[in-house]
Parts: sequence; C-alpha cells; structure tokens
Amino acid sequence: MKYVMLDFDGVLTTGEHCSWWLRSMDSGPRPRESDWFDPVCVERVQRLCQTAGAVVVLSTSWKSGVEPGVDAGNNEWPAIPGKLAELTALLQEQGLIAPVVGSTPMLPTHLRGNEILLWLSRNNVARSDIVILDDYPAELFPGLEDRLVCTAPGYDGFTEAHLATALELLSD
Repeated sequence: MKYVMLDFDGVLTTGEHCSWWLRSMDSGPRPRESDWFDPVCVERVQRLCQTAGAVVVLSTSWKSGVEPGVDAGNNEWPAIPGKLAELTALLQEQGLIAPVVGSTPMLPTHLRGNEILLWLSRNNVARSDIVILDDYPAELFPGLEDRLVCTAPGYDGFTEAHLATALELLSD
C-alpha cells in the first residue's frame, strides 16, 4: 500500500483560488467550506492516488480533533466524533474519491515530520511507501526530507510538476 500524507493549506489551495474565495465571502451566496480547496489541486491529488494506488492520510493541522492529543501545556483533548468523516466529506465535495484512511497524531510541538514518523511507526509503514505533500520546508521533516514534495515557495498549490515528482517517489 502507498500513502499520501496530505496537508491542506498551500497544497490544495492557491493564491488565486483563495482570492476568489475571499471575494465570494463579500458578495453573493456564502461559498461552501470545501470551496476553500482549489478543485484543480484536488483533482491532481486524486490522479496521484489513482495512478499510484495510494490512499490518503491527513497530516494537515485541520486534523486537530480526529484523535486524542495533548497540547503544549500537557492538557489532553479528546477526539471529536465524526471529525475525520467531516474532513473527508470536504475533500469529496471537491472531487477526491481516494480513500482517506486516517490522520497523523497531533503532537504538542506541531512538527509534522515527527507526527508522520510516529504514524509510520504505529502503522508499521515503511518510509518508502509514502509521499508527503506539504508547503512547509524540509527542515520540519527530519529524516523524511527525501519523501517531501514541497509546494512552497509561492502559492501555486499542488502543480503538475509536483504531481510528476510525487508519482516518481511512489514508484520507487
């Protein structure tokens, strides 16, 4: 099995699409929450999953509440029932039909690389079976830099060039 570790902001969003969304808030009917995601970027993630035979794991900070966690003050928070289904539905509204099988844990440090490494360990998944789609820089993914497709700089979201790189990583 192959896995796409998916961030939302900066991957499924583009500067142009966000500008449209914000303008829509001021005029006409309020856009759906899922409209925050650029459907072109979502379609590329869908093609990645379909071509590579991959499923999605949410690594985005939007996942807060999918499973129990602890904040920086060591305060525990419970999982929010239905949170994973809610996020999955938002993606489906924009065209993602690949299965969303879970999320990485939320750690007090909010270092995504550590959250992904913990998820890999808990699920007995090899590093070579994942690709990370994120706009955060490689320094935040120690030990996983070679699995990262970084969509920054810029605010272009998940482009065709990123898709090609991700497919190459998952074909190893």
